[in-house]
Parts: sequence; structure tokens; C-alpha cells
Amino acid sequence: MKDSQQLFQKIFHSSPAAMALSRLSDGHFLEANESFSKLTGYALNEVTGLTATEADIMADPKKREERLATLNQGHQVPIFEVEVIRKSGEIRNCIATVGIVSIQDEQYTLSTLIDVTERTLAEKQVIQMKRLYATLSHVNETIVRSKNRAELYQSICKVAVQFGEFSLAWVGLLDEPSNQVISVAADGQDETQWPFQTVDIEED
Repeated sequence: MKDSQQLFQKIFHSSPAAMALSRLSDGHFLEANESFSKLTGYALNEVTGLTATEADIMADPKKREERLATLNQGHQVPIFEVEVIRKSGEIRNCIATVGIVSIQDEQYTLSTLIDVTERTLAEKQVIQMKRLYATLSHVNETIVRSKNRAELYQSICKVAVQFGEFSLAWVGLLDEPSNQVISVAADGQDETQWPFQTVDIEED
């Protein structure tokens, strides 16, 4: 038993993944490794005796309570995604696991978190580039098919909303007497919901 506990401690503290040990009964932190401190920005003595909710580490405390309830019912919790709030207020995207371990006849939850923020951002950028390519491709097709400017402007707005997933797309032309840009085509949000009513080129 002593050897297994020593092995657990060695794995726990040397793991590159953030790990934390909490009491299952009340969720209070008892121990965390260096990777956990690097991820959250908190030293162990700052979170010891607190729950993740009290330490304001988890962005969605309700989900955490639901996972603890699942464990208390004797069920496993599958791998999940979670947003971790660092001490600085920065939010990091993580994938996590949580399970029950028994130490000296007492049950604890072992939480493991892996920071995937950069990967998530890279994936979003790829998706955005694909949307942009699709939008430009359909705009080119629209230019060839459109019979007049009014049809072209309206079709481009529709393509931007449909394929670029913009909430609003509009085309405006300058009305020189008033120095205002007048909308001649739009798609997406209703005009009453636009964040602006007019665009004046002389306004600061």
C-alpha cells in the first residue's frame, strides 16, 4: 500500500497535465501539482480548502456540480471540455477527466486537465479561412450571374450571411449632397436592429 501511494505521488507531481485532488464529500481541494499551478496561476496554498467554485476557477460551476453528482451516484464521467479561469482572468480551453480514487479508506476526486487553447484557436482559424474561401468563391459566381447592380449587391450580401456566417452584410453608396452612405442592399439582421442608423463620412 505504501509503495502504491508513493507511486501515485510520483506520477501526480511529475505529470505534465494539470492535476488536482479534492474530497468527494465536499469538493474541497487538498492537493495540486505544479502543472495545475501553471495552468490556473494559483499556488496550492491559495486554493487549498476551497472548492473550484469558491476559487472561481471553473467558468461553469453548475456543470461541475452536475459532474460531482454523477460521480456520487457511482457513474463515470466521460472526457469533457471545460473553460478554466486563470487568476489573471484569462480563460483557457481545456479537455478534462475526473474520477474517484480511494486513499486510506477515503474517497477523493482526481481531476486532470490538458490545455488545448492554442489548438482550439488554430481550429477556429481554419474554419474561418474555409468560410472566407467559400464566401469569395460564391461572390465570384454571383458576379458572373448577376444581370444588374441591384441584383449583384443583394446577392453578395446574401452570400456573406449564408456562407460567411455574418450576422449582417450590407452595401452602401455615397449620397454626395448629404455626405451620407445610403444602404442599397442588405441581408441578415432586420434594419431596425442595426447598430447604426446612418453613416456620415464627415462625422469623427
